[in-house]
Amino acid sequence: MSIRPTKDCGGPGPGATKDGKKSAPEGAAPQGPSPGRLNMCTTIGNLIPQAYVYQASGQRFSASTPKMMVTVPVEGAPGWLNSDFYQINAKAEGAPIWEMMMGPMMRALLEDRFKMKVRHENREVPAYALTVAKGGSKLKAVKGTCATADCGPTGASRRGANMSWGFIGTAEDFSKILVSWLDRPAVDKTGLTGLFNFHLEFTPDETSPGFLARMQTMRDSGPAGAAADPTGGVSIFTAIQEQLGLKLEGTKAPREILVIERVERPSEN
Repeated sequence: MSIRPTKDCGGPGPGATKDGKKSAPEGAAPQGPSPGRLNMCTTIGNLIPQAYVYQASGQRFSASTPKMMVTVPVEGAPGWLNSDFYQINAKAEGAPIWEMMMGPMMRALLEDRFKMKVRHENREVPAYALTVAKGGSKLKAVKGTCATADCGPTGASRRGANMSWGFIGTAEDFSKILVSWLDRPAVDKTGLTGLFNFHLEFTPDETSPGFLARMQTMRDSGPAGAAADPTGGVSIFTAIQEQLGLKLEGTKAPREILVIERVERPSEN
Protein backbone atom coordinates (compact mmCIF):
# COMPACT_ATOMS: atom_id res chain seq x y z
CA MET A 1 0.00 0.00 0.00
CA SER A 2 1.25 3.48 -0.88
CA ILE A 3 -0.23 6.83 0.19
CA ARG A 4 1.66 9.92 -0.83
CA PRO A 5 0.75 13.61 -0.99
CA THR A 6 0.79 15.18 -4.44
CA LYS A 7 0.48 18.76 -5.66
CA ASP A 8 -2.48 17.91 -7.86
CA CYS A 9 -3.84 14.93 -9.73
CA GLY A 10 -2.21 15.91 -12.99
CA GLY A 11 -4.96 15.12 -15.48
CA PRO A 12 -8.52 14.01 -16.09
CA GLY A 13 -10.14 11.29 -14.06
CA PRO A 14 -11.20 10.86 -10.43
CA GLY A 15 -9.56 13.41 -8.23
CA ALA A 16 -8.97 15.84 -11.09
CA THR A 17 -10.76 17.93 -13.65
CA LYS A 18 -9.49 18.31 -17.20
CA ASP A 19 -6.98 20.90 -16.02
CA GLY A 20 -5.82 18.52 -13.28
CA LYS A 21 -6.36 21.06 -10.52
CA LYS A 22 -9.58 20.20 -8.74
CA SER A 23 -11.00 17.23 -6.92
CA ALA A 24 -13.46 14.86 -8.55
CA PRO A 25 -17.16 14.93 -7.72
CA GLU A 26 -18.19 13.10 -4.58
CA GLY A 27 -18.83 9.45 -5.35
CA ALA A 28 -16.41 9.12 -8.27
CA ALA A 29 -14.88 5.70 -8.94
CA PRO A 30 -11.12 5.13 -8.69
CA GLN A 31 -8.80 5.47 -11.68
CA GLY A 32 -8.43 2.20 -13.56
CA PRO A 33 -10.73 0.16 -11.24
CA SER A 34 -10.04 -3.56 -11.12
CA PRO A 35 -10.90 -6.25 -8.56
CA GLY A 36 -8.56 -6.11 -5.60
CA ARG A 37 -6.76 -2.93 -6.66
CA LEU A 38 -7.08 0.79 -5.96
CA ASN A 39 -5.26 3.39 -8.02
CA MET A 40 -6.66 6.83 -7.32
CA CYS A 41 -5.77 10.46 -6.80
CA THR A 42 -8.21 12.45 -4.69
CA THR A 43 -8.76 14.40 -1.50
CA ILE A 44 -9.57 12.53 1.70
CA GLY A 45 -12.76 14.59 1.96
CA ASN A 46 -14.01 12.77 -1.15
CA LEU A 47 -13.39 9.37 0.43
CA ILE A 48 -15.21 9.90 3.74
CA PRO A 49 -18.81 9.65 2.40
CA GLN A 50 -17.78 6.60 0.38
CA ALA A 51 -16.21 4.78 3.31
CA TYR A 52 -18.75 5.72 5.98
CA VAL A 53 -22.04 5.99 4.06
CA TYR A 54 -22.34 4.99 0.41
CA GLN A 55 -20.31 1.76 0.48
CA ALA A 56 -20.21 1.35 4.27
CA SER A 57 -21.63 -2.19 4.07
CA GLY A 58 -19.31 -3.28 1.26
CA GLN A 59 -22.27 -4.70 -0.67
CA ARG A 60 -23.20 -4.08 -4.27
CA PHE A 61 -26.08 -1.78 -5.06
CA SER A 62 -29.21 -3.91 -5.13
CA ALA A 63 -31.00 -4.26 -8.44
CA SER A 64 -34.18 -3.33 -6.56
CA THR A 65 -32.93 0.12 -5.55
CA PRO A 66 -32.06 3.19 -7.66
CA LYS A 67 -28.38 3.84 -8.34
CA MET A 68 -28.08 7.08 -6.40
CA MET A 69 -25.94 8.57 -3.67
CA VAL A 70 -27.59 10.91 -1.20
CA THR A 71 -25.45 13.79 0.07
CA VAL A 72 -24.51 13.51 3.76
CA PRO A 73 -23.06 16.62 5.46
CA VAL A 74 -19.61 16.28 7.04
CA GLU A 75 -18.65 18.48 10.00
CA GLY A 76 -15.38 19.02 11.82
CA ALA A 77 -13.13 18.57 8.77
CA PRO A 78 -9.88 20.57 8.79
CA GLY A 79 -9.28 22.56 5.63
CA TRP A 80 -6.53 20.28 4.30
CA LEU A 81 -8.98 17.35 4.14
CA ASN A 82 -10.64 18.93 1.09
CA SER A 83 -7.64 20.72 -0.40
CA ASP A 84 -4.68 18.30 -0.12
CA PHE A 85 -4.42 15.61 -2.81
CA TYR A 86 -3.17 12.09 -2.22
CA GLN A 87 -2.14 9.35 -4.61
CA ILE A 88 -3.37 6.04 -3.22
CA ASN A 89 -2.21 2.69 -4.57
CA ALA A 90 -3.28 -0.46 -2.79
CA LYS A 91 -3.71 -4.15 -3.52
CA ALA A 92 -5.88 -6.48 -1.48
CA GLU A 93 -5.68 -10.24 -1.12
CA GLY A 94 -8.06 -12.08 -3.36
CA ALA A 95 -10.33 -9.99 -5.56
CA PRO A 96 -12.76 -8.03 -3.34
CA ILE A 97 -15.41 -6.04 -5.18
CA TRP A 98 -15.12 -2.25 -5.58
CA GLU A 99 -17.81 -1.59 -2.94
CA MET A 100 -15.85 -3.63 -0.38
CA MET A 101 -12.63 -1.79 -1.16
CA MET A 102 -14.24 1.65 -1.08
CA GLY A 103 -16.29 0.82 2.05
CA PRO A 104 -14.91 -1.35 4.87
CA MET A 105 -11.37 -1.57 3.49
CA MET A 106 -11.11 2.19 2.81
CA ARG A 107 -12.52 2.87 6.27
CA ALA A 108 -9.80 0.68 7.80
CA LEU A 109 -7.16 2.51 5.74
CA LEU A 110 -8.41 5.93 6.88
CA GLU A 111 -8.51 4.86 10.52
CA ASP A 112 -5.04 3.30 10.35
CA ARG A 113 -3.08 5.83 8.28
CA PHE A 114 -5.04 9.02 9.00
CA LYS A 115 -6.14 8.12 12.57
CA MET A 116 -9.68 8.93 11.46
CA LYS A 117 -12.45 8.83 14.04
CA VAL A 118 -15.99 9.60 12.83
CA ARG A 119 -19.35 9.50 14.55
CA HIS A 120 -22.84 9.49 13.05
CA GLU A 121 -25.47 11.91 14.34
CA ASN A 122 -29.14 12.37 13.52
CA ARG A 123 -30.40 15.93 13.97
CA GLU A 124 -33.70 17.64 13.34
CA VAL A 125 -33.10 20.22 10.62
CA PRO A 126 -35.18 22.48 8.35
CA ALA A 127 -36.55 20.37 5.49
CA TYR A 128 -39.17 20.18 2.76
CA ALA A 129 -42.21 17.91 2.82
CA LEU A 130 -43.05 16.51 -0.61
CA THR A 131 -46.85 16.36 -0.89
CA VAL A 132 -49.48 15.99 -3.62
CA ALA A 133 -50.59 19.39 -4.88
CA LYS A 134 -54.19 20.51 -5.20
CA GLY A 135 -55.55 18.96 -8.37
CA GLY A 136 -53.66 15.70 -7.93
CA SER A 137 -50.48 14.07 -9.17
CA LYS A 138 -49.43 14.42 -12.82
CA LEU A 139 -46.75 11.74 -12.59
CA LYS A 140 -46.38 9.12 -15.33
CA ALA A 141 -46.32 5.60 -13.90
CA VAL A 142 -43.53 3.19 -14.88
CA LYS A 143 -44.34 -0.51 -15.11
CA GLY A 144 -42.33 -3.13 -13.22
CA THR A 145 -39.80 -2.72 -10.44
CA CYS A 146 -36.27 -1.34 -10.26
CA ALA A 147 -35.09 -4.87 -11.02
CA THR A 148 -36.62 -4.50 -14.51
CA ALA A 149 -36.81 -0.72 -14.95
CA ASP A 150 -33.72 1.49 -15.21
CA CYS A 151 -34.23 3.35 -11.93
CA GLY A 152 -32.19 6.40 -11.01
CA PRO A 153 -31.31 9.66 -12.80
CA THR A 154 -32.18 9.56 -16.50
CA GLY A 155 -30.04 12.47 -17.62
CA ALA A 156 -29.70 16.23 -17.53
CA SER A 157 -29.21 18.92 -20.16
CA ARG A 158 -29.24 22.70 -20.27
CA ARG A 159 -30.46 25.39 -22.64
CA GLY A 160 -29.39 28.86 -21.67
CA ALA A 161 -30.32 29.30 -18.00
CA ASN A 162 -32.80 26.42 -18.05
CA MET A 163 -32.22 22.79 -17.07
CA SER A 164 -33.99 19.59 -18.07
CA TRP A 165 -33.60 16.76 -15.53
CA GLY A 166 -35.17 13.34 -15.10
CA PHE A 167 -35.40 10.51 -12.57
CA ILE A 168 -37.15 7.13 -12.40
CA GLY A 169 -38.08 5.73 -9.00
CA THR A 170 -40.62 5.94 -6.21
CA ALA A 171 -41.81 9.20 -4.67
CA GLU A 172 -39.69 8.34 -1.63
CA ASP A 173 -36.61 7.84 -3.83
CA PHE A 174 -37.30 11.17 -5.54
CA SER A 175 -37.51 12.98 -2.21
CA LYS A 176 -34.23 11.39 -1.09
CA ILE A 177 -32.27 12.40 -4.17
CA LEU A 178 -33.55 15.98 -3.92
CA VAL A 179 -31.33 16.46 -0.83
CA SER A 180 -28.33 16.48 -3.17
CA TRP A 181 -29.78 19.36 -5.20
CA LEU A 182 -31.85 21.58 -2.88
CA ASP A 183 -30.82 23.84 0.00
CA ARG A 184 -32.29 21.38 2.53
CA PRO A 185 -33.43 17.73 2.66
CA ALA A 186 -36.88 16.57 1.53
CA VAL A 187 -39.15 13.87 2.97
CA ASP A 188 -41.89 12.02 1.13
CA LYS A 189 -45.40 12.74 2.41
CA THR A 190 -47.24 12.00 -0.84
CA GLY A 191 -48.59 8.56 0.04
CA LEU A 192 -47.89 7.54 -3.58
CA THR A 193 -46.66 3.99 -4.30
CA GLY A 194 -45.03 2.44 -7.34
CA LEU A 195 -42.49 3.74 -9.85
CA PHE A 196 -42.81 7.02 -11.70
CA ASN A 197 -40.97 9.01 -14.36
CA PHE A 198 -40.09 12.40 -12.85
CA HIS A 199 -39.16 14.95 -15.51
CA LEU A 200 -38.55 18.63 -14.74
CA GLU A 201 -37.80 21.74 -16.81
CA PHE A 202 -36.73 24.69 -14.64
CA THR A 203 -34.16 27.40 -13.91
CA PRO A 204 -31.79 26.60 -11.02
CA ASP A 205 -31.39 29.32 -8.37
CA GLU A 206 -30.11 29.71 -4.81
CA THR A 207 -32.78 27.31 -3.48
CA SER A 208 -31.39 24.54 -5.71
CA PRO A 209 -27.60 25.01 -5.29
CA GLY A 210 -26.78 21.48 -6.45
CA PHE A 211 -28.42 22.09 -9.80
CA LEU A 212 -26.87 25.57 -9.99
CA ALA A 213 -23.40 24.05 -9.58
CA ARG A 214 -24.21 21.31 -12.10
CA MET A 215 -25.26 23.94 -14.65
CA GLN A 216 -21.80 25.50 -14.47
CA THR A 217 -20.20 22.24 -15.63
CA MET A 218 -22.64 21.56 -18.49
CA ARG A 219 -22.34 22.72 -22.08
CA ASP A 220 -25.38 24.46 -23.50
CA SER A 221 -27.40 22.02 -25.60
CA GLY A 222 -29.56 24.77 -27.07
CA PRO A 223 -29.09 26.69 -30.33
CA ALA A 224 -26.53 29.47 -30.61
CA GLY A 225 -27.71 32.56 -28.81
CA ALA A 226 -30.06 30.67 -26.46
CA ALA A 227 -31.40 32.96 -23.78
CA ALA A 228 -29.25 33.11 -20.67
CA ASP A 229 -31.56 35.31 -18.61
CA PRO A 230 -31.67 33.72 -15.11
CA THR A 231 -35.27 34.94 -14.73
CA GLY A 232 -36.34 33.28 -17.97
CA GLY A 233 -37.69 30.04 -16.46
CA VAL A 234 -39.61 28.75 -13.47
CA SER A 235 -38.04 27.71 -10.17
CA ILE A 236 -37.79 24.03 -9.24
CA PHE A 237 -40.62 24.60 -6.73
CA THR A 238 -42.95 25.89 -9.43
CA ALA A 239 -41.84 23.14 -11.82
CA ILE A 240 -42.54 20.40 -9.27
CA GLN A 241 -46.04 21.78 -8.71
CA GLU A 242 -46.98 22.61 -12.30
CA GLN A 243 -45.23 19.73 -14.09
CA LEU A 244 -45.48 16.90 -11.54
CA GLY A 245 -48.57 17.84 -9.56
CA LEU A 246 -46.54 17.72 -6.35
CA LYS A 247 -45.55 20.40 -3.86
CA LEU A 248 -42.64 21.21 -1.53
CA GLU A 249 -43.61 22.72 1.83
CA GLY A 250 -41.42 23.80 4.73
CA THR A 251 -41.11 21.40 7.67
CA LYS A 252 -38.49 19.80 9.94
CA ALA A 253 -37.04 16.32 9.66
CA PRO A 254 -34.13 14.21 10.99
CA ARG A 255 -30.94 14.15 8.90
CA GLU A 256 -27.81 12.05 9.15
CA ILE A 257 -24.60 14.02 9.72
CA LEU A 258 -21.01 12.77 9.89
CA VAL A 259 -18.87 14.43 12.55
CA ILE A 260 -15.09 14.07 12.36
CA GLU A 261 -13.73 13.77 15.89
CA ARG A 262 -10.12 13.14 14.92
CA VAL A 263 -7.95 13.04 11.79
CA GLU A 264 -4.22 13.44 11.16
CA ARG A 265 -2.07 13.71 8.08
CA PRO A 266 -0.83 10.22 7.16
CA SER A 267 2.32 8.61 8.47
CA GLU A 268 5.22 7.93 6.13
CA ASN A 269 4.83 4.96 3.77
